[in-house]
Amino acid sequence: MILEKLYIDGFGKFSDYSLNFSPSIQILYGENEAGKSTIHAFIQAMLYGIPKGASKKEVFFQYRPFSKALGFGGSLTFSHQGKSYRVQRDFLQGG
Repeated sequence: MILEKLYIDGFGKFSDYSLNFSPSIQILYGENEAGKSTIHAFIQAMLYGIPKGASKKEVFFQYRPFSKALGFGGSLTFSHQGKSYRVQRDFLQGG
């Protein structure tokens, strides 16, 4: 699987944020509190959803958008074996 791009409508500190990945190795780096872990959590939530039960509440409250006016979700585009896929989730709608 090769990550191509992501769009965050709202997730943690990010809103209306796009990130295009290069076709080779992916490395996220930056200063402390830059959002590296938030992007990792977003990718994980896009691929696997937000877990059910008590941990769902923790993730929901930890990563809900800082601004209440925003959506809570986004999209992730990736390719696998020559085919391109796009996953879109709205976590407020149970996505």
